[in-house]
Amino acid sequence: MAELHYWQYHIHASGADAAPKLVACYLAATDAKSVSTDVFSGDSYLEDFLRRFYRIDPQAYVRDYPLRAEALLGALLAKRHCAWRFGILSDLTPPAAQAVHPLSRDFREPDHEENGVKLWLMEEGDVIREVPPPAAS
Repeated sequence: MAELHYWQYHIHASGADAAPKLVACYLAATDAKSVSTDVFSGDSYLEDFLRRFYRIDPQAYVRDYPLRAEALLGALLAKRHCAWRFGILSDLTPPAAQAVHPLSRDFREPDHEENGVKLWLMEEGDVIREVPPPAAS
């Protein structure tokens, strides 16, 4: 069994005053198999991001920087889940990853799981919805 690595991500969006506001904090668990599953899937997050923005071959990136690839994959999934859950479209830059200690065995089930990456929503911040509230009549 591949060793799991845990990453924490803080996702921010600009508020009405242009100051960044915390939208959510996520925890992701990744391993080498999750990266491989993603890269060889028909809809790879790593391939889409690395080829589109940096013109980098994702397989070469995974080979040369395996832990960075895991951290990036978790970041891309956290950012996507945040956009889906809160309806917030922020910049395209993935959030920075911070390595954290493994979870205890009795930790709750993940909020989302895809391509072998487990994702937990740990904290909701100052959520600013993209869709404005209905106008008062």
